[in-house]
Amino acid sequence: MRVSDLNARQELLDAWTRDLPDDLTQVQVAAVAAGVLEGRTNLLVVAPTSSGKTLVGEMAAASLAFEGDGRYSIMVVPTRALAEEHFNRFRDRYRDVLNVVISTGDWTEFDEDVRHGHFDLAVMTYEKLAILLGQAVGILDRCGCVIIDEGQSLNESDRGVGLELLITQLLVNSAQPRIVVLSASLDELNGFDRWLQAAPVIVNERPVPLDQAVCSLDTGTALYRSHEGEVEKIQFGKPAQDSEVMALNLALSYIANGKQVLIFRTSIPGTERLAYQLAARLPAGTIPQEWADRIAGLQEADSARVLGLLFSSTVALHNADLGYEERRLIEDAFRARYLNVIVATETLAMGVNLPADIVILVDTDRYRWSRGWTTTPIQVAAYRNMAGRAGRLGLGTRGLAVLIAKDAVHGRRLFDRYVLGDVEPMNSVLPSHRMTDIAYRLLAAGIARDPEGLVAFLAATYAYPSFYERHGGISAIEHAVTTAVDEAVETELLVEHDKKIHPTPVGRALARSGVVLETAVLLKRAVDRLRTEDVPTADLLFQICRCEESGNRPFIPRKEADPRGRLRIDPTATKPESELAIAMHSAAVGDETLQALIETSCALEWIEGSSARSLEKRYYGLSGERLRNIGANLAWLLETLAEAARVADVLSDRIITLRRLALASRYGLPHELAPLARLRTGIGRETLFALGQIGLADPDAILEANADTVAGLLAPGELNRLQQAIRDDTIETLRRRKSGHLQRATRSGLSPELINALYSAEDDVLERVVRDVLESAGLPTTQLETQAYGEEDLQISTPAGMVVGSVTASKSPDKPIAWRKAREVTGQGAGLNAVNFVCIGRPRFDGLAERSAQAVAREQQDRRLLLIPMHIFVEAISRVAEGRITTNALGSVLANGRGLLTADDLPGEEPTALP
Repeated sequence: MRVSDLNARQELLDAWTRDLPDDLTQVQVAAVAAGVLEGRTNLLVVAPTSSGKTLVGEMAAASLAFEGDGRYSIMVVPTRALAEEHFNRFRDRYRDVLNVVISTGDWTEFDEDVRHGHFDLAVMTYEKLAILLGQAVGILDRCGCVIIDEGQSLNESDRGVGLELLITQLLVNSAQPRIVVLSASLDELNGFDRWLQAAPVIVNERPVPLDQAVCSLDTGTALYRSHEGEVEKIQFGKPAQDSEVMALNLALSYIANGKQVLIFRTSIPGTERLAYQLAARLPAGTIPQEWADRIAGLQEADSARVLGLLFSSTVALHNADLGYEERRLIEDAFRARYLNVIVATETLAMGVNLPADIVILVDTDRYRWSRGWTTTPIQVAAYRNMAGRAGRLGLGTRGLAVLIAKDAVHGRRLFDRYVLGDVEPMNSVLPSHRMTDIAYRLLAAGIARDPEGLVAFLAATYAYPSFYERHGGISAIEHAVTTAVDEAVETELLVEHDKKIHPTPVGRALARSGVVLETAVLLKRAVDRLRTEDVPTADLLFQICRCEESGNRPFIPRKEADPRGRLRIDPTATKPESELAIAMHSAAVGDETLQALIETSCALEWIEGSSARSLEKRYYGLSGERLRNIGANLAWLLETLAEAARVADVLSDRIITLRRLALASRYGLPHELAPLARLRTGIGRETLFALGQIGLADPDAILEANADTVAGLLAPGELNRLQQAIRDDTIETLRRRKSGHLQRATRSGLSPELINALYSAEDDVLERVVRDVLESAGLPTTQLETQAYGEEDLQISTPAGMVVGSVTASKSPDKPIAWRKAREVTGQGAGLNAVNFVCIGRPRFDGLAERSAQAVAREQQDRRLLLIPMHIFVEAISRVAEGRITTNALGSVLANGRGLLTADDLPGEEPTALP
């Protein structure tokens, strides 16, 4: 079967045939036969690595999202890197036909649109969708399909519990979105398909034959199994002193024979060490201009230097210390057959389409940090994923995967386990997880309301048929729940009343972010302190860095007895009795506290603008990408703390401080530079910092800049790219929000013509449309045909009194509205005794207008001003039409709002969907 033969809309066929092989693989044909394009049946798609599973999920998502009935699709994946890869591919492929967004710990730019349902296809991590299910009420109501990539991750100890709880929520939700699970090969489903209520689509044959071998260091001989199943012992190479030398020798011999090689290591230092050894043994040459230009364009100078050194010898490394652009460059160069060898960690094996001729696996033991270092053998499923990268579809070649063993005995053990052994059966890891965390998460998020509801939900998890059914049944769950609920209630984040368990407002806010109970307790203590005093930045960061979710970097130096003396934490910046001061001055501290202190010091330097290179030198176990990950984790926890502080009625200035600190942590820049940093234009962090130093801190200042203004910081081409990115972002954001509001208008009965006009009309026509919309919402509004005493366009009657309004739109769809235009309404309306002055504008207000409006609001004098971006105005009107905001509530917003109105300022549940 060919792609062009599929029963799909022509726009989708055009997108698929543009850059995909026309012939479908076996698993894709089987999925089409099972109804992946048109059915509502849940599917479990199980197939070997590189068999084309991801396209199956993509076709399910895109075909449903393109139906035009207002439903959207969500694809969830295990890692941020994989989410980013899918997002960029989907955005390029469907740019003209679908609104594609991403939401991860790194990408929060689209979160407002995601919460409101303003998208067609979203890519998220498992954890982010779980968080959004708690934060955005009804997000599944209009979700037609959820695609779960790498479904075998449910077996994994670190992410399996979260994935299982997420799938359970999907299964028990009344909206019942279609679920399509994509999994690597599984030799035993163990009832997984029945639990998913899914039709299995199982293909065991690889599109490309795979031979496998286990080579012993001491003799150089290997147990070899051909793809037909025949086993023999053959000489593979010379004996070697260690696995690195053996991998090096094998790789060099394969490269000499024109083969491309992937080498897998289980540690990042291992990838770096072996990559440098290979580069030293291979001849260095001139890098082709295409790759040289892309290397030169990387943000991090150190990354460009390292990649340039390795690329000159046709070598690269691929691990979690690299950013997306670096990984993409390496993958593109390998696919183009410029690179001969990549040394990678297991992350490359998950979801990345990067076939090679030969795969060499150097290690089988993986290091893991869980409050201390431990080693565990990789699973058979992980081996299959890595080995499966050997072989090229459509080229008629066989792939070869080679494992390296210490000796013949070790080799026989590895051969039996990984080459001949079965993939681990699907099993739930939930029973081994701390039940108190699960109880808190489910009760505080409102998924369960009492112990009985908690038991019922857990009985719906995969843990019940795969474990509890054989180990105590419901009574075992009841016993675990009783103990867990008692422990959770003791934290005072939950309270028991009338035999129901209720979260406190703070407890609910923290649970909705997805943090574990121990972290919630730490953050609650921070909220309690913020209620009574301003908390220094270092204290806030120390509390955040003590949370499990902040990560485990930088590491504690192995050879340094006590690194506290060199940390950049000012002892005078906190009170002597604070936890931070005590930790800094105690005679001795435990490893967890010491690691939090080191991370706090690093975070302080990061947000103050210290270069990534200087931080990598000062702290152990860092890279540019690790720093960005640390920043993203801290930003998420600070945003969580800010939301908990908000519901606890902490002073607004303190909440603003938290949110600004979150922005600074996310980008490693002053918060004013966040709008530029979020554009991800490839302009380096240090360059952005320098732009801020000369007053070019926001997009509007950049739009007004010229080559002379930025001389020495940006080349003319870079300035043009940055300016175009700003304009494109404005236009694309408005287009996406318009599309989402139009879909909601159709369902709520609001006139789509009015929505269209709000996003496109000009001058007095726009004023008239705003008047009509306000009238339809129940607020009597007069449009002034002549403006004898001011610049106001509208007089709006609210229960609190008269509001004077101005409506404005830029002639250019991407040009911001200046402060001069925004303030024209202020103080006008003489004789009307207006209670407030509002300016409604499209597309957006510039930074000066927003800052000045906030300043006017803080003055608390007679000048009162509220700026309302058009998409927020449409959002408010949409909520009225949907019954989520009353007319009086809307009138109160217009009469009492000050500064810049945001979606968070609007009352009512966020309308991600309607029945």
